Amino acid sequence: MTRVALIANGEIQDLEWTASQLRQFPFLVAVDGGLNHCRRMQLQPDLLVGDLDSVAPEILGFYASVPTLRFPSLKDETDLELAIEALIQKNVREIAVFGGLGKRMDHTLSNLCLMHRHPQQVRMEGEHETLFFLKKAQVIPTFPGQVISLIPFQGSATGVCSKGLKWELVNYTLDSRHVSQSNISEGAGVELTLDAGSVLCCLQRKINT
Repeated sequence: MTRVALIANGEIQDLEWTASQLRQFPFLVAVDGGLNHCRRMQLQPDLLVGDLDSVAPEILGFYASVPTLRFPSLKDETDLELAIEALIQKNVREIAVFGGLGKRMDHTLSNLCLMHRHPQQVRMEGEHETLFFLKKAQVIPTFPGQVISLIPFQGSATGVCSKGLKWELVNYTLDSRHVSQSNISEGAGVELTLDAGSVLCCLQRKINT
């Protein structure tokens, strides 16, 4: 098990698109209220994780046969945190989180912090963008005109260089006053490197019009 999709309890509007993405993964984990989304999309999760306080009783009954890691409601960790930690312990290499953005800003920010703890494995998938943390050197598949923003996280990021962007970065420092907002890919890929720090990459799915 190397690739896993998690469906959390955040905002999901485009059920058809989300379901099509989730079906591309060999293993699906529903995190607490994410099980409600599974029912709406007619998906069968392989595992259910959480305290289940956000799941309608009739939906719990419908998915009664799904293996479950159930936790108490009073706990220090979030349900998504517990699910990701369980997968990391199983040496899962790729974790795509759907339903981890929107609805509540505090949940979104908390989920970004959680992703920052596991930048090599975890990314957030939204209907409009993909969010992930850059590695020290990384080539990002893109299409011409695709919008990409680079935002420093928890301090400044130094020595940021790019190849393939409309406004190239050359040994650039990203900080609270200097971000690369709404840059544009010029071709089929963008090469990014950095010396130090953390950079959150927001890759838009559609061309900015």
